[in-house]
Amino acid sequence: MSRNFLSCCLLLALAGAAAPVAMAQQQPTQTPHPERPNYRRGGLNWEAKTPPDSSRIRYTVFLIGDVGKPIPEAEGGEPSLNYMRKQILAAGAKSTTVYLGDNIYEYGMPEAKASDRPESERRIIDQMKILRDYQGEKYMIPGNHDWKQGLRGAVDQVNREQFFVESYLQSDSAAFPYTGDFFLPRDACPGPVEVRLQDDVVLIAINSQWFLQTSGERPYGANSGCGVANETDFFTQLEDIIQRNAGKNIVVVAHHPLFSDGIHGGYFTLGTISSPCPSCSSTPSCPCPSLAPYTRLLASTAG
Repeated sequence: MSRNFLSCCLLLALAGAAAPVAMAQQQPTQTPHPERPNYRRGGLNWEAKTPPDSSRIRYTVFLIGDVGKPIPEAEGGEPSLNYMRKQILAAGAKSTTVYLGDNIYEYGMPEAKASDRPESERRIIDQMKILRDYQGEKYMIPGNHDWKQGLRGAVDQVNREQFFVESYLQSDSAAFPYTGDFFLPRDACPGPVEVRLQDDVVLIAINSQWFLQTSGERPYGANSGCGVANETDFFTQLEDIIQRNAGKNIVVVAHHPLFSDGIHGGYFTLGTISSPCPSCSSTPSCPCPSLAPYTRLLASTAG
């Protein structure tokens, strides 16, 4: 029995070692998906459902995230951003737009002399241009990619992004009317940040990656300058904000979802269960199916 057990362990180890090599040699391309499946089927047939009467909508909040690698303008631009621009310009001052993080793939805003700095600036500027001449309120929160995926230098990386985007908006105040601090929460702090959008609409911004930096860099402690000493202090303040705004429409924005119907929530189609990554589900040559359950668990617990 011990021999069989060791053999299985050896096969798993060899499969794991072979996976990166096989992927590097094949370099399979991902086919763009026009739509993503809703595994809990709650969103099926949404096209047939009657939308609310737009004439009765008093205020709109636009949310978009993970657009940190937009298609360049010279190639037509990112479709989702192009579409959102039409919508936010039509909504105007009776709306707010929020970028939900992962604003610069893969590791946020590098130092000024870094080789990937020009492309990083291009990616974030393309998102800023979508807000040109927009009269509504606008905000951006960071995601794990903006935090350099939690690696050393994460705080400096996210703070560089904050400085860059706000400097860019301030450089043309006519095209980007000032509506308050754009990058929230500020200075890599956890929040919570309360923003009153309307008398009965409140936005609460949370820096969710801060909570995942337990073994990495993050502002922490009473002298951090964040006004929040630790996790307990954070949740006390969050509860105070919610109680203070009882009866109002409260929108809590963070990069990591508390619940998801997709792969990060642990929902997968049968075809993807045996594959180590969603993009490989239709690629028979994708390696290492025996490790797929472990990658599925990682997808449901990581950003």
